[in-house]
Amino acid sequence: MRRLILTAALVLLPACAAGAATPPASIVEEARQTIYDDVTDGATPEEIKEMPAWMLKTDPKMFSKVDLNGDKLADWRVNYENAPNASHFCGTGGCRNILYVGEADGTVRKVFQNSGGDYKFTGPRSARKLEVNLHGSACGSFGADECLRAWRWDGATGAYVETPNSKGLALLVSGSIPALQPELKDAPAEVKAEVAAREAACKAFGAQNIDGILISTLPDVNGDGRRDWTVGSSYPDCGYEIENPPAGKLAFFVSDGPAFVKAFEQQDAGWNLDIARSPATIQLVEPGEDCGLGEKPCPTRPLTWDPASKSLKP
Repeated sequence: MRRLILTAALVLLPACAAGAATPPASIVEEARQTIYDDVTDGATPEEIKEMPAWMLKTDPKMFSKVDLNGDKLADWRVNYENAPNASHFCGTGGCRNILYVGEADGTVRKVFQNSGGDYKFTGPRSARKLEVNLHGSACGSFGADECLRAWRWDGATGAYVETPNSKGLALLVSGSIPALQPELKDAPAEVKAEVAAREAACKAFGAQNIDGILISTLPDVNGDGRRDWTVGSSYPDCGYEIENPPAGKLAFFVSDGPAFVKAFEQQDAGWNLDIARSPATIQLVEPGEDCGLGEKPCPTRPLTWDPASKSLKP
């Protein structure tokens, strides 16, 4: 899957301010397994035996307490910059970071995973805002360019949701980035069926190693208060192992009662999302040779929800 890896320098609360405590065993074990899987990926059993033990372990410095939502329960940050083998989790811009919120039953739940710079909490503790300077490519530009994205804590849903950044910018160039990338098992049936159909089509073209079709969620675009879904992107679904793969298709699945409908689909489509108001507005980005990638913006067309046809129309 052509997933965008967003990396940049990351700054959070110092460990002394966050508070020292023993993290839950489930968080430590997940980090340990992640380290083991990444470090040993592609290695033979003999090579794994020769690896120093420290390379496969967690480090206490990886874990720190943070306050995500203002309650009295312990929330946690895992910073892979402090892993003993950080090179496996850090790129030219930074390292992987994960946030967990504490639950009343004593468990923790993952609510954020990404990388970025100038990681900040602002606002009242009951509605905290998280802002991160992502890799410039997340905003359709280059790595060193600023890409400030923000999420606010929504107490009703117990999750981070996209919000305008500290500069008041509400246009999410290249689309929204959910605080936590969804898994296919949690997607609605209609999205699962679309992914299955695309994988079957790729196999029919001769692709053998399909590593997944990109799926994501985005803020409500039809006014019913539910998050909607995207499937695919402007990149080919089948990867590049076959000659002349079919062009990538971007599809939007919009909630319609308990179900979801494929409301729009287009090949080789870029998009932005305007979250200045609710519902959010999708902007299709028209391709052009002299626009985008840090140059002048490409032309856009808004997509508007049409209840009669249950579709998004330009």
